Amino acid sequence: VFAIDTEGGLAVIEDFGASSFRSLVDEPEQFGLCLTGAVMLLANAAKTSWPDHVKLSSGEDYRLSHYDMDALLVEAELCLDWYWPHLKAAPPSQEIRDDFMVAWREVLHLVQTDEPLWVLRDFHVDNLFWLPDRDGDRKVGLIDTQDCVLGHPAYDLASLLQDVRITIPADVEKDYFDMYVAARGAEENSFNAGSFTTAYAVLGAQRATKILGIFARLNARDGKPGYLSHLPRTSDVLEHNLRHPALAPVKAWFDKHLPDTLRQGAGS
Repeated sequence: VFAIDTEGGLAVIEDFGASSFRSLVDEPEQFGLCLTGAVMLLANAAKTSWPDHVKLSSGEDYRLSHYDMDALLVEAELCLDWYWPHLKAAPPSQEIRDDFMVAWREVLHLVQTDEPLWVLRDFHVDNLFWLPDRDGDRKVGLIDTQDCVLGHPAYDLASLLQDVRITIPADVEKDYFDMYVAARGAEENSFNAGSFTTAYAVLGAQRATKILGIFARLNARDGKPGYLSHLPRTSDVLEHNLRHPALAPVKAWFDKHLPDTLRQGAGS
């Protein structure tokens, strides 16, 4: 950001060019470099202490929100507000909604962290740019950062490796996940791979649940039916995460009310 006028709502920002990660998806070697760069950026970011407020160039003090239990629940509830009516043409009952919230409360305590970092929330192929002439983490250009919050480092990794706009095969996801874990473990004695893996699955499931609602809302409210084509992939991502034992209460709710067989027809 070169200059900003907060009151006027204007900013002069750098132009990264046309090499978004999405533009390189069909070039396996280049896309592999992109993923490696983004994974290492996230691993390096997690080794740093991040402030809960920043001083803007305007002199204002901007305080970041925490990605806490309440925020994660509000997002997950978008599934009930928009995706449920998309499938069933009616809102869920209060009992179904209450059971949904109880199930999520049982698992979301697993992602509360005493060392939160900046979570961009939209860390995916359309918002990342490959800048190979730069050094280190600066090879990855970031846009759409305005929704940054303080939260668990697993969220942005799930955003990257479980992208709902493109298909990243499970074996490729695992390779890059292992790369991240190895990078953290090599330099941080306190890094717990087991608890991080659990948080990755929980936040991946929360994210997929939220996005089912967002894409249904983009169709119903905003007249953008193109997003419906991503619903089956998003459902696959959710199902993939629900296999983790820690998500048993949420999986039981989905199996009873919105099973995978029902969700797979949602994109039509």
